[in-house]
Amino acid sequence: MKLREPLLPSSVVPSRRLLFGRIPLVKAVSTAIGLPLFVVLLYTLPGTLFALLISLIAALGVWEFGHLAGLDHGDRWRTAFVGGVLPLAMYWGPHHLLPLLVCGLLLLLLAGDLFGGRDVRESMGRITLAVFGVLYVAWLLGFIVLLRAMPAGQATVIWLFVATWGGDLGAGVTGMLMGRHHLPPRINARKTWEGIIGGVVVSVVATLLLAPEVLLLDEVGLLVVGLLVGLAAQAGDLSESLLKRSVGAVDSGAFVPGQGGVLDRIDSLLFTAPVAYALVALF
Repeated sequence: MKLREPLLPSSVVPSRRLLFGRIPLVKAVSTAIGLPLFVVLLYTLPGTLFALLISLIAALGVWEFGHLAGLDHGDRWRTAFVGGVLPLAMYWGPHHLLPLLVCGLLLLLLAGDLFGGRDVRESMGRITLAVFGVLYVAWLLGFIVLLRAMPAGQATVIWLFVATWGGDLGAGVTGMLMGRHHLPPRINARKTWEGIIGGVVVSVVATLLLAPEVLLLDEVGLLVVGLLVGLAAQAGDLSESLLKRSVGAVDSGAFVPGQGGVLDRIDSLLFTAPVAYALVALF
């Protein structure tokens, strides 16, 4: 019989390697390599392959949401399948396919319950969570596909990702260097108000630099757009933090080295994508 190894005292537990004494090395390396590579993919992939990539990301995100929500293995497969199909339907098909896909998900879940003999109340709770997960992750992420299909779609998507992920990075760096006032623990005690302000500022700067190719606005208009996108990015990040804290999780998964799960990486995009789509369509 193999015995468990005794736990090491905290004084001798190997610590994570940190960059500049603050940033986990694995996270810094994965960001430095993965972010530019992903931006290049966004710019070079043709429309159909781009939609397939977003659909894959949506399916993974829905799967992680199902795990956080406590859905069983079969329900996670069904919701992930619908979540992966939804962005493709938004790219290829008419918009009325959305309610059809949601109805299809309901039928899949109800069919599983019919043969599984589950309690009705339990089924209703599961189905509500599953439908919410698909709409929250896959439908909101699907607006990126719609943005890519617009005129100047490549430039629009680049602006969206730089403003969103730049805001996330700016919030993290500002919080580490200047953070003093922390958010409530029920949301995320590690984040600070200074970090949120720094993230919004970075999103505004990215918008002022990149959005003139997309939006026919003056500097004041671009400033307002940058503020809206920056605030949406921070709201998306905090919303997912609140979701994770409600179930006692630190990360949504471990798919991205040093970064957590897929949902941890796209949480801000879930809010900025529909906001950007509305702004581009309006202006």
